[in-house]
Amino acid sequence: MTYQDPGYLEDMDTDEMSYDDILFEVTSPTRELARLRDELKLQLHLAQADARSHWEELEKKWILLQSRLTTIKVARDQSAQDVSLALKQLISELSEGYHRLSQAFRRL
Repeated sequence: MTYQDPGYLEDMDTDEMSYDDILFEVTSPTRELARLRDELKLQLHLAQADARSHWEELEKKWILLQSRLTTIKVARDQSAQDVSLALKQLISELSEGYHRLSQAFRRL
């Protein structure tokens, strides 16, 4: 039976083991858990940084959308169809980005 098994510590025959053996039996899996914990902590940090970066890109597009909506009100000489197409594209990009970010958070 290995330290990864749930009943590992309960199955140890401590009557026949020295203090050093018991200490080794407990610290070995602890070191492995510490390594795994550190690895997961780093992955979470990187995921948060990636999500933050993605959010910042989406915020730039959000500001662009707001700016273009304002421009529509002011620039009436542009073709309504061109403006509408550009806005639909930007709205689509924002929607896809927000959905990807939402899915990434669900996986965490």
